[in-house]
Amino acid sequence: MMRRAFLALCGIWFAGCGGGQFVVVAADGVPDGATRLLVRTTLDDQPAADEPFDLSAGAGPATSFALSLNPSVRGRLSIGVEAFAGDCAVAWESIDYDLTGIRADLQITLNAMGSECPGKLRTPGMVTIPAGSFEMGCEDTECISDEAPVRTVTLSAFEIDRIEVSVAAYRACVAAQECPAPLDETETRGDRAQTFVTWDDASAYCGFRGKRMLTEAQWERAARGTVGRKYPWGDAPEPDCSRAVYGDCYLSGDRIGAVGGRPTGATPDGIFDLAGNVIEWVADWYGPYSAAPPPDPPGPDTGDLRVLRGGAWKFPLTSLRGSFRWMNAPDGTSDGLSAKDTTDGFGIRCGKPL
Repeated sequence: MMRRAFLALCGIWFAGCGGGQFVVVAADGVPDGATRLLVRTTLDDQPAADEPFDLSAGAGPATSFALSLNPSVRGRLSIGVEAFAGDCAVAWESIDYDLTGIRADLQITLNAMGSECPGKLRTPGMVTIPAGSFEMGCEDTECISDEAPVRTVTLSAFEIDRIEVSVAAYRACVAAQECPAPLDETETRGDRAQTFVTWDDASAYCGFRGKRMLTEAQWERAARGTVGRKYPWGDAPEPDCSRAVYGDCYLSGDRIGAVGGRPTGATPDGIFDLAGNVIEWVADWYGPYSAAPPPDPPGPDTGDLRVLRGGAWKFPLTSLRGSFRWMNAPDGTSDGLSAKDTTDGFGIRCGKPL
């Protein structure tokens, strides 16, 4: 059974609950067992603000929150809503709202995560991956030789960002003087995935957030689960532009999408854009896989190239497989091309050990 929750936002962009101009957000598809909502708002290039709402104290089929919006606020607002049952995230969706126009009530329909208790969230915006083992790599005929051999990898529990790092989130790090400016700053849409970043930029951002870069093994475990999914959403259906932003979509006029903008391409745990949009730097140096890796393998000790995972808007369909590997010099340069020419599809996703 689903219900509707009426939200209004009172975070750092808003005038407080006693004045200003009301904008009510009606959230449909809230699972009947949900006990709380987390609303994350991002305005242009400002840091995100989280607003919790308790649904457990006598919440009925429709729960209203009377908060207000400062009428002087202008810009593009991204609103993400997560529904929780206890510590389990069970539904999620986001919308964009242009604050330069007439203020009108909004409606957002949450998408169920697809299992009884998918991702347990301890840190807002992150999904917990439990400790355990999985089969990493691929030896199928369609896979590339550096994806072999398939071997058992054991990992400790960790958290992974639900969405890729957005332009707005990265700009907050730049504003705090903790991250260098991206190599290209022409993208003005704060909800788009940040690109034009080097490996060091990605490492600096994750450190700024109190996180760290994912290892290659952690990234693949999040993308493929314990059952070895071919794609983040499963073995089927095959990718199309409703699930991922990749080369075919770019040829049709689509390029970098909003983070979390393709919910049908999410994992059962509710992790978005692990296939396509931007290819994500991970911590490891690039090198051949060990046939018998230790627990929590960190990858080679040294190297010349760093690993990236997940495919990107300009990559082919084959890059969307969860086992696909890519590599590049950490400074972004490649085969005589400048870092700016190469990193237009390189992005960031962070993790955190538990």
